[in-house]
Amino acid sequence: MTKAAADKSQASRGLAREVSTTTGRRRAHAASRWFIALATIVAVLWQGAVQPSALWIIWGLAVLAWVASVPHVPHRRALSTAGWLWMGLGAYTALLLVPMPRGLVAAVHPAAVTLGDATQLALGLPQQAYLPIATAPSDAAFQVALYLICGALATLYGHGLMLPSSRWRPVRDGDLLGYLCAAGALLWLMAHGRWVSTSLPMSLRHAVREWALINPNHLAGLCALGIAFSMGRLLRTEDIAKRNAYLSLSLVLGGAAILTGSRGGVLACVLVAGGSLATIRPVWKRTRTTQDEVAHRRRMDFLLKALTGLTLIAMIALPFIETEVLPSFARGTNDGKLQMLGIAADQVDAGWLVGQGPGALPVALGMIDKANLKRVDFAENIVLERFIDQGIWGALPFFAILAWLMIRTAVTLRRGSPALAPWLGCGALMVQNMGDFSLEIAGGLMPFLLAATQLERLRTGGDSPRKTKRLSSDQARILVLSGTFVALLLGGLALARADGAMTRTARERLQPLGLAQAKAVVAADFGHDHFAFLMLCRKAAADGHFTEAVTLCSRSLALRPASDAARLVRFAAAIDAGDDKLLVTDLSVLLTKPGDLRRRALDICATHSAGEKALMSALVADPTPSYGVGRHLIDKHPALVEKLALHIRRRHPNKPYGIEVLRGELYVKRRHFREADRIATALIANEALAVQGWRLQARIYAHLGKNEAAFKLYNLVCEQEEEASDACVAAMKMAIASQPAKTALQYVRRHYNRVRGSVGLEHQYWLQLGRLFYKMQAFEDAISAVQRSLGLRKNAPEALALEIRIQLKLGDWRSAERLVDKLPKEGSWATKRVELANEVSQTGGRR
Repeated sequence: MTKAAADKSQASRGLAREVSTTTGRRRAHAASRWFIALATIVAVLWQGAVQPSALWIIWGLAVLAWVASVPHVPHRRALSTAGWLWMGLGAYTALLLVPMPRGLVAAVHPAAVTLGDATQLALGLPQQAYLPIATAPSDAAFQVALYLICGALATLYGHGLMLPSSRWRPVRDGDLLGYLCAAGALLWLMAHGRWVSTSLPMSLRHAVREWALINPNHLAGLCALGIAFSMGRLLRTEDIAKRNAYLSLSLVLGGAAILTGSRGGVLACVLVAGGSLATIRPVWKRTRTTQDEVAHRRRMDFLLKALTGLTLIAMIALPFIETEVLPSFARGTNDGKLQMLGIAADQVDAGWLVGQGPGALPVALGMIDKANLKRVDFAENIVLERFIDQGIWGALPFFAILAWLMIRTAVTLRRGSPALAPWLGCGALMVQNMGDFSLEIAGGLMPFLLAATQLERLRTGGDSPRKTKRLSSDQARILVLSGTFVALLLGGLALARADGAMTRTARERLQPLGLAQAKAVVAADFGHDHFAFLMLCRKAAADGHFTEAVTLCSRSLALRPASDAARLVRFAAAIDAGDDKLLVTDLSVLLTKPGDLRRRALDICATHSAGEKALMSALVADPTPSYGVGRHLIDKHPALVEKLALHIRRRHPNKPYGIEVLRGELYVKRRHFREADRIATALIANEALAVQGWRLQARIYAHLGKNEAAFKLYNLVCEQEEEASDACVAAMKMAIASQPAKTALQYVRRHYNRVRGSVGLEHQYWLQLGRLFYKMQAFEDAISAVQRSLGLRKNAPEALALEIRIQLKLGDWRSAERLVDKLPKEGSWATKRVELANEVSQTGGRR
């Protein structure tokens, strides 16, 4: 072989290797790009990736993307400053999980020591010599994993963007992000929009809710990012069909942002819409056209911008102004977010040096009685999180780097640059998260990081070597592949630490364990969580350790003073523990609660002598809730109601309370009318309880057969009370009993609007009207009224009995026979059913 032929063969082999390497590199990065796209979809659409299972999927996809990138050297440096920033933040946050000497933790974060000591004391354990700075270690570990994994994905994505490929690839990827945001908005509308979700089949609605976002602020942030990309393409294309499509997408995203009710999200959408209209230059200005064509296109472009801007801003801003701005001028505002900012300032002061670690703010909110009933794992606010989690020394560098990143890209952007869309999107998200809550979860963080990485790539001006620095293969591997590998490794370890140990998984983790095992788990993972201590309290009470149960419930209440469940369990345990002082304290709070909570507390009191004594003491100290207490007990425990009323009367002789009404009702039932009349007279003399006195006096007259006097008093009570009242129905009964039929009919019909809207009272209205028509022998009208009554209360025995008698009068004994079968076969109506059945049988037999 000649030398020329050998050189040619070697050159061809080198070219083949180069082509093979380039092809392999493109395939590898195509694979990694798909992995990253799938991870983004999971993060955006699977509950914001706040579930460990979702984050495990994202972590696995990130590992596959890294593996696909390992055999191929990056072409140039990956400009992924945002990715490195979040990976660094994750590494720094991980330091808060490492147990440190007690003295050091006390110096930088005294609240962590106080919380840890109180937890150990409640569990009967000694003080810890080494403890972490983070107050919620498992939640902190989850946050660490979130930062590291998302940062690694953004770095790998930036690495892939540096391939020698089309400069429009980031723009196309931006479209994908916009479509993902639109998909998230559409799923949210289908899952949570009333006018949409109610029209879906139940199975489809449940399937959609599995993927739809829960946090409306999070969705509003995605809408802002989606509007940035859709508006960017809208104002950069001349194709009418595409313009209409992008305009429709922008309007859908704007409407979804409004429906979320997120103030920060609405503000971000307004900013990004206005910024897009002001900064993005249309394509036609860079083409050669005639003067007339230029003038025509300018007019059309101005009209499109004006209509688009007015539509978007009106959609987004007007509801916000109407519901938020105008009411604040009229009556001021009591914004919970402002309260949280004030609390955050105190928390920053408590851990000013290195912060307190994720989860600290929700714990603090619970301890000062400001948290809602649903457990909040993270504040999800970029300003709050940075200063509270990392302290001043961690937050200030973070914000300085972030500001530098945004500013250094802004100064190089030109009007009409495709990089303006991601720049506006990132800026809008940052503005939203300074006063709202959405970015600090993976579903919001992933799109933000990818948009920021695209921004850096587009800023470089494509593949120009003057704008990017070449690196050797070894340097590129060290900077990109090794860094992301370490981040993924640490992220997986942190996720394994958090999985199954976060506050939202406390129930599943502790439920199958015994008391001793559960205490060990709480000491390790849930020392900051009030619900974990509540579960321990219940386990201790079930095992008969009532004194220990009181201690554990007290710790739960210290972490969440508003926990009514913990207070009820502690009250029940304190009865067996013999803590009389604590009984009165808890019962005084429980008596002010409505519904099932107070009912359960009163049932406990009625079955224990200690509880009954505590009830006496609590109501003597504050008789205000005595009427509600007596109303609950009067049917099952009338003797206790009488005892309570007499006890309050002796301690407060000159102040009648509502429970006196119930005592009067008891005397009426027992036909002790003289005592009931004395109570009614005393109530009437008290201006605040006069209406109750008239009601009681009317009941006395009704039992004595003085229907006319009873009617006048019931009518007086009905007129005095603003809302629908059973006194109106009672007045109707007395009118029917004491007035001529036509007069009574006029009165009953005049009071229909008084009872309309209340199912129970309207049912009684139609029932009384049916009785009146029956009395007047207007049987067709009576049937119509009774059937309307039964439409409100199906198979109500009184209405059925009346309809049976009406049907018998009409001669339709077969319908009456069918109605008899619907009457109760047991209880107080059993005898009446037999009588009506015999009457129907005799009537049918005669026929």
